[in-house]
Amino acid sequence: MTHKCRFCPPTKDYDFNSLRSLRAHVAQIHDGGERFGPLRCTILGCQSQYLSRTRFVEHVASHGDVNGNVVKVGGSGAASDNNVDQGAEEDSEDVNWYTCSTCQKVYTSIDRFDSHLDGHSQVVLEESVQDSLENEDQTALSDIKSQLTDVAKNAEVVDVVLTWVVPSVCVHESGERSMAMLTRSSAKRQLDDPIIDVQPIKYHAKGVESDPKELKDALAGYRFGGLVETDLYEPIEPPLYLADFSKRKEEIARAFAGALLQSRFSVVLILKAEVYGRSPIEDIHGIELAKPKWEMKTIAVMLHDNTRKLLIGTHSYNILVTAAMDLEMGTVSVGASTPLHISSNTRLWCRKDRELNPLVERQLRSKFDDAITFANCAAVFYQFASWECQPVTIFKLLNYYKRKGSSGTKAVATLFSEIAKTQSITRTLLQSLRTELDAKDHSVAKTLRTMLEIFKADEQERPLLNDQKMSRLLRSLADGVCGAIRSLNDDKVVAAIKARSEVLLQDKPSH
Repeated sequence: MTHKCRFCPPTKDYDFNSLRSLRAHVAQIHDGGERFGPLRCTILGCQSQYLSRTRFVEHVASHGDVNGNVVKVGGSGAASDNNVDQGAEEDSEDVNWYTCSTCQKVYTSIDRFDSHLDGHSQVVLEESVQDSLENEDQTALSDIKSQLTDVAKNAEVVDVVLTWVVPSVCVHESGERSMAMLTRSSAKRQLDDPIIDVQPIKYHAKGVESDPKELKDALAGYRFGGLVETDLYEPIEPPLYLADFSKRKEEIARAFAGALLQSRFSVVLILKAEVYGRSPIEDIHGIELAKPKWEMKTIAVMLHDNTRKLLIGTHSYNILVTAAMDLEMGTVSVGASTPLHISSNTRLWCRKDRELNPLVERQLRSKFDDAITFANCAAVFYQFASWECQPVTIFKLLNYYKRKGSSGTKAVATLFSEIAKTQSITRTLLQSLRTELDAKDHSVAKTLRTMLEIFKADEQERPLLNDQKMSRLLRSLADGVCGAIRSLNDDKVVAAIKARSEVLLQDKPSH
């Protein structure tokens, strides 16, 4: 194995068989790594040049008396009295001065000066060798990154992967060094002999551009641009796009609530974001829409169930935007269907204070036998967190039916309000609702009667989890009030969001 001098041209003339010979070369020829070119004598316009400092010092000494001129070896200027070697004969007129280019200390003895330089060379050389090894490690890491990029087809994904695993160098008993990608549970090794040391490699992932000037300029001309304080926004970091749904669904929901979708001609403020997993094992409501191919995310308006849905898709989860506002025109979208238009080249910004966004339920109307249906996998922007500004869900429909009176919609709203609290149904509640509706709403009353028949003779409360038959009956009730929910969203919720927006704009300080 040969060692190359990083200060010399990359030819075989500068290959060394041992680190000892490399150290000697760097110390003598390059002043321990502080110098690339030759040393030049400036005494009396001599201009002689030497690669070796030893020969250069001998040459300077050959000039003899230079009429008291102080010669600074390897440079120019006068020496400081504080740096003069204590062994210097200051009273002698016939003396040669040698100044260290590293610490500016002056010597009159060639031997003492040369010994002093050796001390500097050893320290710098050790740093140089360490730098050389680190450079080799970084080169190997670059090769690994290149191979990963060829497989992943996405440099951003590789950046994220290399921040999760620990790229390291293993030092073996034989002196060889090998690369390893360490995880919490395993490591891939290149060599079989025992490892005596593991040294993590510093990996600097490419930073995400965070200059909001373009965003600020766009918002300045929008009617509702004043709702956004750009100082409170930052680009969403790549690791969030690869986050695990089951472990981080609440964090994901909060990150996208209050987020901005910035495209070339519009900026959309997300008021409610619902998170859906990709795998049916972790989320029975998961969908395979808007799944990116080569990128970490995709943003699109897609037709699904005869509805135009605004989706943000990653490889592990989907974000369904169920409330949003176009900050240019003030158009408000509430519910799964959206009138908004999003271009393919859209940038995402999330709020720095996103932990303030409250978690809420998703707008679901099926699979009430699964616990995930009742989980808070959605979040709303905290400045629009009042229930009047939130999209109506089956669990909070009762907010709009609190007055006296009875109807099929109110009965369903009452039932689901109780279900949201306990994930169960009581016989007493069903009997009460059915009695009120016997002569008023035959379809809902009939379903309630069927649900009562499922109860066992001595059963007063029936848990919903894993009860598929009861879940199907509840879905039929939920389907029956979809029209009422849609009407409330388009009328009351949209109006409440617009009114809240005007209040927020008035509260903003004028500039």
